[in-house]
Amino acid sequence: MNGANLDGTAGEDEKSRPEQKSKQIRVWCDGCYDMVHFGHANSLRQAKALGDEVIVGIHTDEEITKHKGPPVFTEEERVKMVKGIKWVDEVVLGAPYVTTLEVLDEHNCDFCVHGGKCLLLCLRW
Repeated sequence: MNGANLDGTAGEDEKSRPEQKSKQIRVWCDGCYDMVHFGHANSLRQAKALGDEVIVGIHTDEEITKHKGPPVFTEEERVKMVKGIKWVDEVVLGAPYVTTLEVLDEHNCDFCVHGGKCLLLCLRW
């Protein structure tokens, strides 16, 4: 018989079962994070609610300039600002402008969120 005995003690199957560790869910978010504001922090707060660890990829100055024009803050300043957000567990400088499954694999992330409403882009279970 599986589960608990009638007296509430653990059954034989339950005792012999190895304890399972739950995997930490890693959430990838990326962006420019230039002129960091409440919207950035709020989207990272929402991302944190979806997993255990939030990994933030920050685009380089060169990549931002190529796509949007020069950033106001330097890479180093943007990294410091993002690290200061309490829902961020890890910061990765040099994130590509387009997130791929290879990027998620490289950083051991389970899925990617992007945007103020935390739209799911890539879900891998």
